[in-house]
Amino acid sequence: MLKNKFYTVADVASITGLTQRTIRNYIKDNTLHGQKIGVQWRFTEEDIKRLFKETDESLKLFSLESNPASDFILDTSKDEPCSCMILDFPDLEDVQIKKMNQTIKQLKREQTDNKDIIKKIDIEYAVIKDEGFYRVVCKGRMAEVLQVVELLKGSIR
Repeated sequence: MLKNKFYTVADVASITGLTQRTIRNYIKDNTLHGQKIGVQWRFTEEDIKRLFKETDESLKLFSLESNPASDFILDTSKDEPCSCMILDFPDLEDVQIKKMNQTIKQLKREQTDNKDIIKKIDIEYAVIKDEGFYRVVCKGRMAEVLQVVELLKGSIR
């Protein structure tokens, strides 16, 4: 029988991008279920999945059509080190948003044409007008995600 992998409060916070305080509040109000082993809480992948299923509607953490961070967390088919980075750019001017969109479209074109080293990366983006920021979610191999982050930051300088 395979053992379940158990995650700590710190692990769940890191995986979800939430604070440890928020995770502890979820435990306290029964939003997040787990097992208390000694004095520490432990959570299975199912516990984390359930958290997202139960809180997706109320939290609207990402305000994108799908929840890319949740998809990343739940994807167990990764065969190399990967990362998921959520970038919020507050108070961008229209010209900066246009530059950011152009940079993302260029990156996606290069992926399609198999140019550059950015091949295995997924980029999703949205302008969250009600909240006043531009959100980009990058998922893929760590080095490539970091490269995309630098390109995006450079595009709005």
